[in-house]
Parts: sequence; structure tokens; C-alpha cells
Amino acid sequence: MKLNARTFRQALLEFRCEFSARFSRKNGVVATRNKRPIIVSLTTIPERLGKVHIAVEGLLGQTRQPDKLVLWLSEGLKNKVLPLPLQKQICRGLEIQFVEDIGPHTKAIYALKHFADWRVVTADDDVLYPRNWLRDLIAAHEREPDCVTCHRAHRMIVDKDAGSLRPYTQWDLLAQGYAEPSMRLFPTGVGGVLYPPGTLHSEVFNQTVFRQICPTADDVWFKAMSLLQGVRCQKVRPLFAELPLVRGTQQNALGYRNFGGGLNDVYLRAVFERYDLYRRLAG
Repeated sequence: MKLNARTFRQALLEFRCEFSARFSRKNGVVATRNKRPIIVSLTTIPERLGKVHIAVEGLLGQTRQPDKLVLWLSEGLKNKVLPLPLQKQICRGLEIQFVEDIGPHTKAIYALKHFADWRVVTADDDVLYPRNWLRDLIAAHEREPDCVTCHRAHRMIVDKDAGSLRPYTQWDLLAQGYAEPSMRLFPTGVGGVLYPPGTLHSEVFNQTVFRQICPTADDVWFKAMSLLQGVRCQKVRPLFAELPLVRGTQQNALGYRNFGGGLNDVYLRAVFERYDLYRRLAG
């Protein structure tokens, strides 16, 4: 296969993460907890268990270290021998918790529940995060501490005649050039999202509802819960460049089904109608 500059850089980043995961001894979390602690939270599926350490390594190598880094795994994996790189990462600060599998919502729900007073940062299991990813996220958050802060977001577009949202594919995707906090910014988890305490409505924990009306779209659910709480969202910076993905992880990617398959529109309609959220988009 012919490598272009982008795929070569991606392969190089993966190699560095793979090497570091196997041989580094550097701790990736702070030694002394901060007064306003931060937890970086992610989950993975069994099919990616052999590769998740690559994404984890990027999170362990941040210039601004978190207070905790937790990988939430399904209880069904509890008796499975973990890949050696993950075992080594545990010695450097990674925590693994086995919980009931609630789909992609596992990424944030347990962290929000068990670390209610912490700033919760979500990450994906298939992304090669740059070293300043968390530093930049925190810096932007501290400028607007009452907002949900993210690297990557779309701007929701309302059809004024219909009084409802336009289809997801017709939104201002990536909201390039858009900087100010807004109710209409829709964070996408792949870029990483920081949720300060109290920015999501307590309904966020209603598993019966989210497993029924948006089972595979955690981004939709968490956006709905910030709207229900009356909280705006902001991007770290106006322009965003897509982050490289770990190769061989996209066969079962939910994003393709939710976006290309139109499921996001189904889920958005369900949560907006259930919680009467259209009127909250004015801010």
C-alpha cells in the first residue's frame, strides 16, 4: 500500500504509542490530586480490546496530566486476560473498572455518577490524541467555566418554517470559524468533551430512557442533557483539524451508522420531542 504524508504520520504516531505502551515507565497521571480534579474517561468494545492501548497511550502522554484515567470495560471481560500493554499501562496510572455495558454511554455515565464533583473529560478509544489535547481543553474551559467545552462540534441548524432541526447532514459541520459559546453547538465525542460538575441535568442517568430512544448515540443524549440544564457549549478554538484514527478500528464504528444511516436524526427527534428542547436553542 502506498503511503501518503498523512497515513505515514498516522503510522508513525501509532508506532510511537505502541512502543511507549510496551516499554515506557513514565506515570501518566498526577502524583498529587488537584483541588479541582479531572478524570479522563473512556470505554471500548471487545473487538478493540487488542488496540485500545494505542489510544490510552496518547492519553497517558499528555503535557497536562489528569488526576485519573479510567477505562470502563464490560463485566463480560472481567475474567479475560488483558493484553500485555494494558497491564503495563495500569502500572503507570491507568485504572480499569468493570461495569454493566450500556453501550457508548459507558464512556461518561459511570464517571459522571461516581465522580460527580470532578470535571469529567471523555475520550474515544480509536483516536490518536495530540500531547496538548487535554491542556488546551482545560485552558478553554477555564475561560468559560460554566460551559461544556469540546474540541470538535457541529452547529445545529433550525428549519424556521418547520420549527424543528434540519437533518444532521445539513448542519454547519465542524462549525469552522465559530468561537463563541452557544446552545446550538453540538459536541462530538471523538474530539474530546469536558463536562464541569452540574452542566448536565440529573435525567442524564435515566438508563431506561436513553437505552430506548438513543441507544447508540451518546453525543445526542449528552447534548440533550446540557440543553435541559440550560448550559451552553463552546469549542476550544474556532478552527478544527480532524484527529488521526487508529488503523483497523473502524469496522464497527457507530459514527458511520448514526451519521450516514440517518440514525442521528431519529434519535435527535426523539429526545427533542420528549424533553421539549427546541425552545432551548435560542441561546
